[in-house]
Amino acid sequence: MDAATTMAMMGAMDASPATLVAMAIGLFYAIGGLLLLRRLPGEAVMDQMIAALGDATAPAERQRTRVWMLGGAMTFASGVSLVALSRWAPALFVATSLFQLGYLVWVRSALPAENEEERAGRRAVIQALVIYLVATGFVLWLDRQGAWRAWLDPAWLELLALVAITAAVSAVLLRGAFWTAQPLPFDMPATTGPKAVRLSPEYRMSPLRERTENVPVDAADLGLDAELVARIAAWDARFQALFDDEDPFAFDFPDLATEQAWFEEGLDIAADIQMGRDGLLVNDLSGLDTMMRYARRALDPTTPTPIEEAAAMAPRCGVAEIREVIAALDRLAWEKAQVEDWDGDTQDDIARGQLFHAHILAHVRDKYLPEVRRGLDSEEEETRRWVALALDMRRKDGEGHRPSPDLTPPKA
Repeated sequence: MDAATTMAMMGAMDASPATLVAMAIGLFYAIGGLLLLRRLPGEAVMDQMIAALGDATAPAERQRTRVWMLGGAMTFASGVSLVALSRWAPALFVATSLFQLGYLVWVRSALPAENEEERAGRRAVIQALVIYLVATGFVLWLDRQGAWRAWLDPAWLELLALVAITAAVSAVLLRGAFWTAQPLPFDMPATTGPKAVRLSPEYRMSPLRERTENVPVDAADLGLDAELVARIAAWDARFQALFDDEDPFAFDFPDLATEQAWFEEGLDIAADIQMGRDGLLVNDLSGLDTMMRYARRALDPTTPTPIEEAAAMAPRCGVAEIREVIAALDRLAWEKAQVEDWDGDTQDDIARGQLFHAHILAHVRDKYLPEVRRGLDSEEEETRRWVALALDMRRKDGEGHRPSPDLTPPKA
């Protein structure tokens, strides 16, 4: 090897700032692909559980997990190719971008977002895609600069090596769950009655209904013991006694303690039903989700729920709904803690959700103030702050001050 050849090889190995940035981006996406592949076997098991319980969305959920598997592998492959400055990096980045765009189009029709949490998740996916498209543009710019290295010739051998590495890593991380359903790690015995039922008391209806068709279900048909069936009947009878046949919508518990006791017993009954049968029991004691869907009935998925709807919902909220609001604030606080500092859009979306739930707490009926104050004991610091803000808004509103929406998290 002559000196000129040696100098040329050394020059080719020099790392410019652009190639160092490219390698860092590649490492980011290689690690991201690995993390996604690592968690997907658990998703596959969950899909099988949903299918075993007869959920109508099970086929689409399983297909989504399979798409994620392929997407994770493609993301890993594109990242590795960029770390290596392979000539195949542009093609892999473009192919992965098109794949992700196709996924978003498919999932919008196959699995429409049903609540604000799912819509926030979709927005996060779109934001991640936008960032990936920016990275793809940078890779295409590098292609015009001739930044790539030829590691193997002919070129198809280099592509084959990338595919082999990706396939080996995917096989290890997915452990056989790549495209075929695996046996569940436990048995799913036959279920008496519907596979999935809801516990949701309503006027002159059974408190138990089939989950998807909403058909009333007799507790005695679920294979439960006689004592539990009798408890369910007595618990529901106390609820039905609150209604006035002249005005079924005008009902209320005589006092907060009675409602709290009824709700707590409902939680115990839900747990006992789940323990007493093999199917899924959905605890639907709260009507908050129904109220939210009604409030959004005329809105498109990208439009936030108007803050005024919170005040309209609040008078219909009882113990179950208030506790669900506080649980939602806990969940939103946890989600916000996972968001990177640079992702201001997602942080704003979460803060908007927190503000909406705080406005609900600020407008519930006076008798439920002890329930609102329970939020001050939350383990989440941000939840405690939002509950304190709700109580403060309530005080100011009572003094004639009209609080203005503010997305800034309240200070400790």
